[in-house]
Formats: sequence, structure tokens, C-alpha cells
Amino acid sequence: MGLSSSRAPSFVFTATACIAAAIALPACTQTSSAKQQLLLDRMEINELIAGLYENVETASSTDYPDYYLEDAVLEINGTELRGRAAIFDYQSAVAKTSPRLKGSFHMLLNNLSIDVTEDQATAKLYFTGVLAETVTGPPRLFKHGREYDLLVRRPDGEWRIKKRVIVSDASADSDFAGIERPGEDYDILEGEEAAK
Repeated sequence: MGLSSSRAPSFVFTATACIAAAIALPACTQTSSAKQQLLLDRMEINELIAGLYENVETASSTDYPDYYLEDAVLEINGTELRGRAAIFDYQSAVAKTSPRLKGSFHMLLNNLSIDVTEDQATAKLYFTGVLAETVTGPPRLFKHGREYDLLVRRPDGEWRIKKRVIVSDASADSDFAGIERPGEDYDILEGEEAAK
């Protein structure tokens, strides 16, 4: 009698703990799964943006469909291009007409911030172009600016750019006089709402 009464509280506690764990487990699993998906989404978007800038370094545009929606918008320092075909044509023209830089040119991406909300995401980053004309001389900063992106998840789960805004804050041999450029507080979502 004394033995069973001494074990009763332990049994009740164990049973209660098991019930609580059974209730909490799906919630924990769901939270963990959501966090994993968020990390995967951010990684995929990071890779997408890195691939775009690799195109800049190599003056290539052959795989642009892998980055943009068909009806995507690209704004570069006040110039707006609508549609993936127009973006492709622009990039191809730049690659053909731009003078070849002597030496090695690389784009550095900094302070990349990605916010994901279900099937939509925004990204903001700073870019800096570095030109090294010789392997023994000092490299020089060639351009610097900001980028704001609006991305959507396609039905197949892949992320693509819906709108991309590039703002040059400094660029060698460029004249931005009279060009209205977004300020540091630019919000691509607000810009998208205003355009509707």
C-alpha cells in the first residue's frame, strides 16, 4: 500500500510529461522545419545573386533566364528595362560596347540582407568593383553602389527576380548629373506598391 502510493506521483508526472511532449513535438517539428526552409531559401537567393554578379565579371548573359521572371523589371540609375528579353538585350549590348578593362576586374558583394515572407523575398546589398591592372600594382576601386531586389518563388519552388534596382553611388568615367537616384532609405516594396 505504501509502495503504490509512493509511486503514484511519479507515474502521474511521467504520464503528464509524455502527454505534454506529444503535444509539443509537432509544434517543435514545424518550427524546426520552417527555420530550415528559411535557411534554404536564403542560401538559394544568395547563390542566385552571386551568379548574377559572376555574369557581370565575365560579361556573359547566356543564362539570364535562370535569374529573371519573363516580365521582370530592371532599373539601373534611372533607366528602366521591362521584360527578360529587354534585360538580355541590354546586357548583351553592354558586353559588346564596353571597353575591355585591362587586368582583372571583380565585383565584391557586401552586407547582403535577405528577408523571406512565404513566396516573396527582398534582398539588399552593396557592391564594389575592384580593378587590378597588373599583378604587382595596387588594385583600385572602379565602382560602388547599392542593389535592391524583389524575388518570388515560382510554382516549381525556384526563386526568380521580379524587380531589380541598381544604384551607382560612384563609378569611374560615368556622369550621373541630372539623374534621380533612390536614397539610402529606398524600400523596393514601397516602390512596387506605388507602381500599381
